[in-house]
Amino acid sequence: SFCNTNLQPLNMWMTGFVIGSNPNGPCLVYLFSTWVLNSEAKFAAACIGTVLMGIAIGALAKLRRDVNRRSEARSRSQQLFKGEELSVPGADGKPSLDWKKYMLMSTSLAL
Repeated sequence: SFCNTNLQPLNMWMTGFVIGSNPNGPCLVYLFSTWVLNSEAKFAAACIGTVLMGIAIGALAKLRRDVNRRSEARSRSQQLFKGEELSVPGADGKPSLDWKKYMLMSTSLAL
């Protein structure tokens, strides 16, 4: 037996981290009180599931950053299409020129 199913399952060991199973000790609870790890297969599934959840959270965070970048780029391009002025940061990071003046200067330099 992986653990003693007659004892109330634990969600945390008060004596610190424990590796391995104890046939005389209580079973562990994973995330919800009904998810009791009472076999080696369930314990392995919980370990793999934890790693996969971490990977999924990282992927969702990257997706959120990408969506925000696209949204900001779309917003900037819509402002340009409407002819709204955008500030262009100077060397000090503060807005120095509005977008229309910047475009006029850069096109006149190219000619």
